Amino acid sequence: MVAQFTTKTSHVELGLPKSLATSIELKQQINAHSTGRLSTDIAVDHTIHPMLKGKYPAQLAFKTVVPVKVRIQYNTFVLVDDVLSLDSTTDLVYQKKYLPKLPIKLDLPLKLKVPFKLDQEFDLMVAIDFNDHVIFDFNELLNVHVKHHFRPVLDIDDDISLNTVSAVEAQLINRKQDTNAQLKATVDIPLRNISP
Repeated sequence: MVAQFTTKTSHVELGLPKSLATSIELKQQINAHSTGRLSTDIAVDHTIHPMLKGKYPAQLAFKTVVPVKVRIQYNTFVLVDDVLSLDSTTDLVYQKKYLPKLPIKLDLPLKLKVPFKLDQEFDLMVAIDFNDHVIFDFNELLNVHVKHHFRPVLDIDDDISLNTVSAVEAQLINRKQDTNAQLKATVDIPLRNISP
């Protein structure tokens, strides 16, 4: 047999622990709307390798003096085809005191093939004055180290839909551990536990 009794009180003092472990699990989809501004700080300390490829027009202007070493090697023959007018005396041929000096006048045809050879090195200073449009052609892999803080501000105005949210384990902290409550309880007690 079982004896049943009901007790009720309007004032019960409860002492709660400082914290309660709890598990929260979401069963339904959550629809929300987020609005605001989000300040961010992105630190970048990385080496990147961008490819610089293409043709780039530019206006190039410079003035400079460049030392130049020039070596000239030249071999040829000089052709002589001329007439040599001679107006002299026999003294040109015979230098003798006992011979009289007789005048000599004649035209001598000259046909010669004279060898000419030049092998010489020169040091020159060449002045360059350049100002014109040019095209730079690049196909290079760059090695750039980037160390910078990016601080973008993101404007947020979006709808958010959470379909699946995993269970959240949390620790609830009781701000007030002692509290009052109204209590009503029905207790079933087996009769063997009651002694007369």
